[in-house]
Amino acid sequence: MKSVQQMHTSRFISLRTLMVLAAGAVLVSVQARAASIEAAEYDRLVQSASANGFVPVLVTLEHLSLSTIQAKRPDVISALTAKLGSLQRELGSSVLEGGSWNNGMGQVGFYVNQTGLQALRRSTTALSFTFDASVVRASVLYLS
Repeated sequence: MKSVQQMHTSRFISLRTLMVLAAGAVLVSVQARAASIEAAEYDRLVQSASANGFVPVLVTLEHLSLSTIQAKRPDVISALTAKLGSLQRELGSSVLEGGSWNNGMGQVGFYVNQTGLQALRRSTTALSFTFDASVVRASVLYLS
């Protein structure tokens, strides 16, 4: 039969093991929730932000079907507004004032600096992000 000391020690080890496993699970879940982007695309964005100060990005906050948007419009607007506020807090002052857009269907666009790119990469609010080619097309059309 185990002594009280042995029982306490084995319980402590079990608790300690459980805590280590839980901490590992938290790290994995945070890593799994970070916004996705291909490594080569991220490198191009960093180079562009380094050369120009800011780079336009398209950020996906939510994947929504048109039927969901139509059927639950007030709920969708409320949820997207909350997510956008959370993303803006994550990005802080790394976003250029002005020049942003929001399509109301889960995608937004900003100009961010290198710090903003790092924040997006760690973001738990954004699902993914990429270069915003629509800004370039609009500029070309405007200048033509």
